[in-house]
Amino acid sequence: MKFSKILSAAAAIAAAGMMTVAASAEILPVEGGDPGLSTGTADYGVQIFNVGNPDENKPATDYGIDISKIAKFSVTFTVIEEDRVFWDGQVGGGLIISQNGGSGMPSEKEAPELWGKYNWPQQQWWGVNDPDLGLEAAADKDVMAEKVGDYTYKVTSNEFPNAIGSGDVADVACFQIFLKEWSGNISRLEVTELAVMDASGNVLMTFDNKGKGTVSAGTSTTTPPADNNGGSEANSGDANANGNNATNNVDTGVEGVAAVVGVAALAAGAVILSRKRK
Repeated sequence: MKFSKILSAAAAIAAAGMMTVAASAEILPVEGGDPGLSTGTADYGVQIFNVGNPDENKPATDYGIDISKIAKFSVTFTVIEEDRVFWDGQVGGGLIISQNGGSGMPSEKEAPELWGKYNWPQQQWWGVNDPDLGLEAAADKDVMAEKVGDYTYKVTSNEFPNAIGSGDVADVACFQIFLKEWSGNISRLEVTELAVMDASGNVLMTFDNKGKGTVSAGTSTTTPPADNNGGSEANSGDANANGNNATNNVDTGVEGVAAVVGVAALAAGAVILSRKRK
């Protein structure tokens, strides 16, 4: 982080009395979202297809698209305005597609190889590419988050294996997609769009911040979208990200950085404690 930005962060916290700026790294949870949406401080997930599982609070979901064509997805997120003063780009986690149940892949015990291949594969990401802010994503991860607007970034997956499209199974009972964020960064992120694509990058459908799905024009469907009734609680899996911090430029002397970082760190710590007490 550049010296001027650290100084701005410290000044902003002091001016706000260290009480109004939210802290703790997280994806901003969504209130009043679609029943098929799963949100928490570390994830944003949508159901694309589900036969319905009351025990897991997952509603029956069918948008009518050919799920055998799904191969990639992208997530666009923005740093919320009140937290931008802290933004250093040090975020990361995983992009995950989960396919399970159905013919030929009923359980991990009965079909462990297929389960391991399709149920929770992840592609890791760390950092963001933002030349205007001097931020760089880690090049040794599977995918990168690219700037698409001010404090707004899109991370796009590589192709995932598709259980039905590969011919390994006849059908699945659940097809869900997640963005995971494990960094612990102080700036909160708001997901603005999730786009589902085929292997060629054609968008099949999109989801907005509240998880409302819209099938793209020209996408072949077999049935109209079903009403999603009931709650949604996504399977978190056992995935973990081992993020590598991208290097930030420093444009001041050691003493100056230490002094201002100390102020900013103390202020940020106070904000974190303030949030935890709520």
